[in-house]
Amino acid sequence: MFGSVARGDARPDSDVDLAVAFEPGQAPSLVGLASLRADVAELVGQPIDLVPWSSMRDAVATAARADAVDIF
Repeated sequence: MFGSVARGDARPDSDVDLAVAFEPGQAPSLVGLASLRADVAELVGQPIDLVPWSSMRDAVATAARADAVDIF
């Protein structure tokens, strides 16, 4: 988890930013990723932004790692 929720400065309208690491060759399709996103959003009860680490640009990944919290 990264972003405002991880930093503790989320607003009521903030989403939960989640970065997911998949094993090589195990990343889901876009449809599978959307399904996973919907399932997790339902579990946590708020909107989420689900991003594979491997798809992040270097600058974004660096910023995300700065405030990242391992949750699972």
